Amino acid sequence: MDRIGAFWQWFTENQDRFMVMQAEGNESLFSELSDELRKLDEHLTFEFSNIQDNGKREFILSANGISKSFPIVFQLHEAAPELQNWDIIALKPRIDHPEDIQLNLSGKIFGIEDIYFEWFIEDDCISVILYMRADYPENVLAQIGFIFLDLLLGEYDVATKLGHIDFRTLEESRVDSLFELIDLREIMDREFPE
Repeated sequence: MDRIGAFWQWFTENQDRFMVMQAEGNESLFSELSDELRKLDEHLTFEFSNIQDNGKREFILSANGISKSFPIVFQLHEAAPELQNWDIIALKPRIDHPEDIQLNLSGKIFGIEDIYFEWFIEDDCISVILYMRADYPENVLAQIGFIFLDLLLGEYDVATKLGHIDFRTLEESRVDSLFELIDLREIMDREFPE
């Protein structure tokens, strides 16, 4: 049996454990699944949705934004067995209502309306500077920014259609000269139609 087949056999045997798990207190289960995925590629990660109205959970396979690891994600997705309680998804998808995204940052609610940007075309990609209404070091701004970009645009588009990305703290005096982040999806789809 190949490595991908072995992974799916392992997951199928353990799927019930993951189906009933809660968001908190399952570090060992998450670690176990992470270890199995890293046997295939060091960049592989995953997300589970809550149980959906149809009784299924989404199992999202991610390359953590590393495009050279996309092929293994697609191979895993292609080889996935039909599982009654699971929808297997390759790469983090766009969400339907990005305006509803909210993060709790040290007690402050931070939403997509707190991010603005400017953009330009460079090397057949869209390069962006994100300005965030948050006073954090650049590495924290980058983490926040990538969460919102992945949810707004999807992992594939972030990795393949965005070029240089810079993260800065927003100066309120600049708001009128910037775009709201919610507009980036429309700009990307216009500039790079499928």
